Amino acid sequence: MAVDVLTVEDHLYQGFVDEGGGYFVDVNGELSGLLLTKARRFDRPGYLAAKCANASTMPDAFWRQIPGSDLYIPSGKIVSMNLRYPPTGTAQVAARGAQVAAAQAAARLPAGLRVEVA
Repeated sequence: MAVDVLTVEDHLYQGFVDEGGGYFVDVNGELSGLLLTKARRFDRPGYLAAKCANASTMPDAFWRQIPGSDLYIPSGKIVSMNLRYPPTGTAQVAARGAQVAAAQAAARLPAGLRVEVA
């Protein structure tokens, strides 16, 4: 399952949660944290700067891969989260990949920034 998580530090993360063990609960059954795989963080300051320079800037080019295999986010840091099941069909995945590639090619990044595709 894919998840978007907004934290109290105003960081937006994306990743995947293994339904068989990617989340943790306390003794009362309350969520205590999430373990994200393939995590990445949105570069909001970079996006806003690029958006000021070019109103047609697309946000897909501003996701940054987080090094490491897993990212743990404690529940006390979570402000909001969105859970979704991404498309798995080859045609759907290919179409989304083409959209992301087009957005990255069209992005006008400030000098010194580069786009990395994971």
